Amino acid sequence: MFRKIAVIATVLCVGVAAHATVYDFGPHGGAEASFAIPGAGYVPPGAFQDAYTFDLLASVTLTSTVSALTQTGILGLTGGNYFIYAAGANNSFGDLDDFTVAQTGHAFDGTTGQTPHSVVLGAGKYAYIINGTATDFGAYYALVSSVSAVPEPETLGLMLAGVGLLGFLAKRRAY
Repeated sequence: MFRKIAVIATVLCVGVAAHATVYDFGPHGGAEASFAIPGAGYVPPGAFQDAYTFDLLASVTLTSTVSALTQTGILGLTGGNYFIYAAGANNSFGDLDDFTVAQTGHAFDGTTGQTPHSVVLGAGKYAYIINGTATDFGAYYALVSSVSAVPEPETLGLMLAGVGLLGFLAKRRAY
């Protein structure tokens, strides 16, 4: 019993500083790159909203997942959601011109596991907005994000031309 109380007290003390914080990951680009939140994302009991800002240097496929760690009676999370927001015309967050990127709202809690979600985004400033309600003595969640290069049109055209040439040669040999 004492050990359980000591663990809970430690979690509460460590987590108070991390609640409702904005993290800036800076550039999130290149051919292959990824980031994860520093340590576990602890939030104390109650509603929370955290933001993780990042810049994309080029068009990329962004793949992300958020998952929660729960343990009945100790750690719990309900109504967890995350969205990707884009900075508006002034290229700055916190103004009324920020907007949610289409098809980037995803729910998570302690039962969803890690389901990756992908979206193609152009260069610009973006942010993950993660919110929900921590129950019991708080909650932990983890954000993992990675990017991969989007093939350029010239690459796709060259690949299609090669496949067409192979098809033509195969058909010609059939005669």
